[in-house]
Amino acid sequence: MQEFYYYICLGSVIFMKQSKMILSKDKLEYSFDNYSDDKQGRNNFFNDVLDIAIKNHKYNTFYRKKEYIIFARKLSKDIVKIEYGKKEKITKETITNDGFSTINDEVYPHISIYIHRKYQTIFIEDNSSKFKLKNVIHGLKDLFKSIIINSYSGIAQIEIEGQSRNTDFWKYIRNNDFIEEVEFHLLAPNFLNAGGKAKELAERIKEKYNAEKTVIKLHGEDGLIIKDDFKSYVDYTSYGAGKWKIKYRKNRLSKKTSHISSTDIVKKVALEASDSGGIDLDLLNSRMKELGDN
Repeated sequence: MQEFYYYICLGSVIFMKQSKMILSKDKLEYSFDNYSDDKQGRNNFFNDVLDIAIKNHKYNTFYRKKEYIIFARKLSKDIVKIEYGKKEKITKETITNDGFSTINDEVYPHISIYIHRKYQTIFIEDNSSKFKLKNVIHGLKDLFKSIIINSYSGIAQIEIEGQSRNTDFWKYIRNNDFIEEVEFHLLAPNFLNAGGKAKELAERIKEKYNAEKTVIKLHGEDGLIIKDDFKSYVDYTSYGAGKWKIKYRKNRLSKKTSHISSTDIVKKVALEASDSGGIDLDLLNSRMKELGDN
């Protein structure tokens, strides 16, 4: 069984009049006016960005002085595969006719990332020994950002958030007596099935101030009182429509402060390999659809 982290991609587009996308090779132009400010319009934008990624195929990016290489290709009508690798320099001991010798070489460990066009679900291969999840997310965001900057004269943003279990939030609340700080990041518009007061708040602020992100931060020097009306915010962010953070101590007398975030405990999905050893595309599509419909 191969394990994957489960993320949701939320296209957040700021439309600008007379802003155009220019593909220099084909001399084609697309206006941002082609994208409606609704679920379908944002999905169309997201798919166009993926098409550009596939067309250009290879990308190099740098993060914290390390070089990362990204390949994008189409697996099926609905699924795009991203191969995400990093360049590492190694030293090898070898032997020659004259004796032992040391040579420098390069290796490229990599992981697979699968993206569903329709549901905007993302499965990221779990390889924590080689890749920190936050670095992979940064690399994906950097890929989308570079495509938008280089291909569009307008402004757009694609958010990537992990789905977590709302029970994890309450577990940390229940197991720690002193909650110093709680923070919620709410994204809007949200086309997932998350609803309630959190969605209403995020949508009101989006409509009034054109803000795609609302941050709620509660801090209590003497400890917060966590009530059930937090449930809407926990459920909303757990769906992947944002994230939550908790700053806590085991008890009031403890001097050690700890932090936990929904980004630290993203859901995992286990997939069986096909007979050839790779991923079964039908199974992959089925699981992505199942999670995308929820």
